[in-house]
Amino acid sequence: MEIDLKYMIPTKGKYNAGVYKCRECDCDLLHGVHGNVHRHIIGFSNAYIGLVAVVECPVCFCNWYFHARNTAYEHFLEFMEEGHLKHFDKSGNNIS
Repeated sequence: MEIDLKYMIPTKGKYNAGVYKCRECDCDLLHGVHGNVHRHIIGFSNAYIGLVAVVECPVCFCNWYFHARNTAYEHFLEFMEEGHLKHFDKSGNNIS
C-alpha cells in the first residue's frame, strides 16, 4: 500500500489491538456520537510492527495506533473527500 508522504507522521502513543476504544478513557469510536475511528486518524506511520494508522481520541486527546490495512487508508481518503475528518480538510491539508 502506497501512502502519500504528507500523511506520514512519527509513531505516537501505544499499540491498541482494540482499535476502536481509547486505552485511556474507554471512548468508543465505533458506536455513538464519535462515529467512525477513521475520522480521528491523524496520520500513518512506519512502526516496529509495520504500517500503522495513528488515532487521536476526541475526548482525552491521547494517541494510539493500529495495523493499517488497505481499507484503513481507503476509508481515511473517502472521509477526507467528504469533509468528515477532524484533522484534515477536503484537499488533504492538516488543519489540527
